[in-house]
Formats: sequence, C-alpha cells, structure tokens
Amino acid sequence: MSITCGIDWAEAHHDVALVDDVGATVAKKRIDTGLKGFSELLALIAEHGGEPDKVPVAVETDKNLWTSPSGADTHAAWCRWLVRRCSYSAGGW
Repeated sequence: MSITCGIDWAEAHHDVALVDDVGATVAKKRIDTGLKGFSELLALIAEHGGEPDKVPVAVETDKNLWTSPSGADTHAAWCRWLVRRCSYSAGGW
C-alpha cells in the first residue's frame, strides 16, 4: 500500500491526513507547528508504512498549494481534495 500525505497548514497548528492508493483515509491528526509536530508527522507516516522521504506531500496554506517533488505527478485536483480531507473545517473529522 502506498500513502500520500495532505497537510492543511495554519499558524497555530497543522491538520494532517494520510490516504492510501485508492483514496481511503488511513490516518488523521492535528499536529503542532514546531519540532514536536514535525516529529509526530514523521512518526505517523512511518506508522502507516511510509518512508517520510518518499511519501508525496501536498500542503495547502492560505495563499498557495504546494506539492513535494516526489508528488510532482499528482494532479492539483487530487491534492486539493486530499488537503480538504484533512481539514477540520471541512467536516471530514
């Protein structure tokens, strides 16, 4: 199973979702903005079978959508859907 990571980036916290290759949510977590949150993100990815340096990541901020180089082949629409899946405000939690 391959996973993709979506992050809804905010000033006070970040909402993270991991989805599998068919689009099913395998993990969701709200993480801190500092080193603790980054460590939690890496652990979450590893816990679900991903290698943090190889998992495609989409990050949505209030200004832009960013994707990792490893996710360069991912369509923008998929990334936006994934990030919205991880957003608390989208009701996906």
